[in-house]
Amino acid sequence: MLGLQASREILESSWLRVKSALQLNSAYGRAPIIIVSHPRSGGNLLAYTLNHLPRTHFFGELLSPQTPNGLDIAFRGKRALSHLCEKMNAAESAHYGFKLPLHHLHQRGIRVADLVSTFPYARYLICYRRDLLMAFLSNQIAQKTGQWMVSATSDLEGASPKVIFQPDEYRWFRKHVTSEYSQLLSEENVSRRSLLVSYEDLDRNIDSVFKSDILPFVGLAWKKEIRPALKKLRTYRRPEEAVENTDDLTPFLAPEHRFFEPQVMPGIEGGCGC
Repeated sequence: MLGLQASREILESSWLRVKSALQLNSAYGRAPIIIVSHPRSGGNLLAYTLNHLPRTHFFGELLSPQTPNGLDIAFRGKRALSHLCEKMNAAESAHYGFKLPLHHLHQRGIRVADLVSTFPYARYLICYRRDLLMAFLSNQIAQKTGQWMVSATSDLEGASPKVIFQPDEYRWFRKHVTSEYSQLLSEENVSRRSLLVSYEDLDRNIDSVFKSDILPFVGLAWKKEIRPALKKLRTYRRPEEAVENTDDLTPFLAPEHRFFEPQVMPGIEGGCGC
């Protein structure tokens, strides 16, 4: 049986080989596009729609233990990054990448700087939701129903169930989400090589967002209307419709408690400069 030190040396050697090969591909113009998002912010809609375009393949959540190409929860740090490298280095499509929920970085012990070091030529599609209150309530409804995304064959009969609004949980959620986006965009390499896409813009006019922003960023030409690969749940449009205890909700309807806009680092003009 191999000793602990020998096992570590083998792992380090494998990691360096994979990382070197990935960076070699990146130097010749092949680099992944990483879809970064918080749950209920449009990341699934964006990834699934991109996957229906020609010469394009986006993996799902590669750091989730529940997905087909995912990773056992026991693997963290360099081993988790090595798993991402292996999948990206094997990608054959001209345009490729994967979806990365922000909380997976913390779960796997990965810093944003580690991600940038591993994928120095990557670009980032950063999905966010301006309406944090609706994001929170949507997250609560998904946890209650166990339905996080909807396929073309899903049963959409009936409206989403109502939930009990918990003020303290929402305060934590808001602080946590804004902090995660702030940490991500404080990394200069991410800010300079990213495109911010809001859930609200996708929901309002996905065709227009793809034509003017996303397709040029990915490197694809506009040819026809973009048809979302996912159906929409019959979700609530107003927070008051989604909760049973509206009195507890009312103080949080004010814009300063509800909305946010991610900010790039000072001195960096927004948008991709790659």
